[in-house]
Amino acid sequence: MKPFEKAEWIYHLTGPTVSADAKYGNPLPYFRKEFKVKKGLKKATLSASAAGLFKAYINGKEFGDYMSPGWTDYRRRIPLMRFDATNMLEADNAIVLVVGDGWFTGNLIWSTMRNSYGAWSEVVAELKLEYKDGTVEYVSTGADWRAADGPIRRADNYMGEFVDRHCDRGDIWHAGYDDTDWSRPKIGDGMRTALLTEESAIVTRVMHVVKPVNVYTVNDKTVYDFGQNLVGVVRFTAKSDGYAKIIVRHGEMTYDDGNVYNENYRNAEATDTLVLKGGETVSFRPLFTFHGFRYSEIHIPSGRADIAAVADTRSKARDFAASVFSIPADRLYGSADEFFARGKIADAVIIASADRYHFAEASAALKTGYDVLIEKPVACTEADCRALAALAAISLAALIAVSR
Repeated sequence: MKPFEKAEWIYHLTGPTVSADAKYGNPLPYFRKEFKVKKGLKKATLSASAAGLFKAYINGKEFGDYMSPGWTDYRRRIPLMRFDATNMLEADNAIVLVVGDGWFTGNLIWSTMRNSYGAWSEVVAELKLEYKDGTVEYVSTGADWRAADGPIRRADNYMGEFVDRHCDRGDIWHAGYDDTDWSRPKIGDGMRTALLTEESAIVTRVMHVVKPVNVYTVNDKTVYDFGQNLVGVVRFTAKSDGYAKIIVRHGEMTYDDGNVYNENYRNAEATDTLVLKGGETVSFRPLFTFHGFRYSEIHIPSGRADIAAVADTRSKARDFAASVFSIPADRLYGSADEFFARGKIADAVIIASADRYHFAEASAALKTGYDVLIEKPVACTEADCRALAALAAISLAALIAVSR
């Protein structure tokens, strides 16, 4: 079964191409398309993927996934995600795709360099509409879509996400929005379609909402202690009558004076920022980053805002935090700690429980990890590659243990 009937890979450059040694990327591109649905709809299925990350919305409703399609060696295989969209549709509709840097163009590896797999991200999607009379229609990405930047000014796994509400473009999520001043996207690398596979597609969802066990103030900063190390993001609601800049830093420990310590993250800033334009109440939840942390420090250097915060912890499986290899945790699982002291998910040690799964399942699960670890990223230094090779050996050892 071919992944798409008509869809093309598309991209939109929101600024000059960013060099590999740049700390931050460009504003994230938003793509949108309006369409109609006839009466008698039987089923609607959205198929989508990205060289990078994507988040899809239909009529303002988001799908329940995050950081899709995950980390892979994009030169070998790219996970293809499928979602049921039947109950999200109306007569007049709008679909919006937001595309992030992720592991494709974002900072990666200990040398903290960008563009390991490419200089910009691309996305592909197709909505299949099946009607009761047997007819089928498709809403497919292509040059007839519209593209622009938006409030997410940058997002990176290591550096965090920066959102400026002054750059919000209004209700782009529903039909009837005037996008005539938006650009047309460019057509991307169609050869990537041959690399799409559902085999390694794993949905990352919010599994737990954790409330802080302690909240205290250090100077002009509010520190939230969530009681344990988490992998996810801090979600908060902010209300401000005027301009306000809210900065959220993450860390596993604190200094003796209570300030958050995250020097062990090295070059990773692990910081999310929200800029409010005032006169609004905003529910903020970073979409294209994640952090490993116990403590969250919220600082408002400019303006004033009222804040209530909780933490969303994310997982790729039912009960466990997933590993750095994007392996489902009900097949292979490890601790959700720091990814080499960078505030990322997973320890180097992967634990295999032979009574939980069999060789075939483990083989499929390890393909993503094998691709990421064996294939050398463009920005990988010799020292980095030696470390990655050691991790690959651990993965293969786990596979051998499972097969016995």
